[in-house]
Amino acid sequence: MASTSSTSPTIGEALDALEAAKDRAVVIPAIGMMGTLLRQAFSEANETFDFTVEVRYCNTACVLAESGVGVAIVDPLSPLFSGRFNLAIRPFEPATQVSASVVRSRKRPLSRAAEAFLREVRVVAGEINEKLV
Repeated sequence: MASTSSTSPTIGEALDALEAAKDRAVVIPAIGMMGTLLRQAFSEANETFDFTVEVRYCNTACVLAESGVGVAIVDPLSPLFSGRFNLAIRPFEPATQVSASVVRSRKRPLSRAAEAFLREVRVVAGEINEKLV
């Protein structure tokens, strides 16, 4: 997802590497999957990967985008965090799927609280997925 300040004239339209290359970008490092996928998208579009700021966390990128520093290219959940950001959210193309996993010990069963937490995460993730499609 690409997030820009709420004054963006093209709210809702997809943003690709070609268009993103025209703007100042706030990105995350290549050490993780998101950063690697982003750089790959620019490479496949034969665009120079030039950015204004590199930050470790997508939430930080959203704060900077809201402040007008540039376009934050982040996962789809970060701009929705707590609903506090005043951002225009646009899909980034090519779309890529990012997954999350629960890692736990096989030797110990989950507590009731952990099971309840995971149920809630699944419900919320399903609701968010509907908003993003």
